[in-house]
Amino acid sequence: RISAVKALKKEGNELYKKGVMFHGHTLGKNTMIDCCTKYAKALEDLQEIDTLFSESKSTKYLSNTETGKDDEIQLELQELKISIFLNLAAAGLKMDSFDSVLNCCNAVLDIVQPSAGVSTSSSNSNCNSDSDSNSNSNS
Repeated sequence: RISAVKALKKEGNELYKKGVMFHGHTLGKNTMIDCCTKYAKALEDLQEIDTLFSESKSTKYLSNTETGKDDEIQLELQELKISIFLNLAAAGLKMDSFDSVLNCCNAVLDIVQPSAGVSTSSSNSNCNSDSDSNSNSNS
């Protein structure tokens, strides 16, 4: 399933490149929206994987099984999640959706600084909200 998330991210990356090429035109904006949709789906799938993995890891921990490989997988999931959030932030910048950019960056900070005890974002799903992409547009 991680490979499916990586494939969605790759599709989002291709759409991002196409959207940048047509920046300022309707095609560019629509392509960026499609790009964000791919990234959002990748994050949704990644959250499901993360939840299943965490449940599986808890079971293994209780049975005293080796967790070294689990830590590697957890790190890969975390790095993938960070990468996708940052890609969403970049797409948000291209769409002048500054609220979503801020939400994505805050989501990354929540991932890399979980021990701080202060949540910087109310929800990761607000990262690519279509409603704020239109409300902050300068055109």
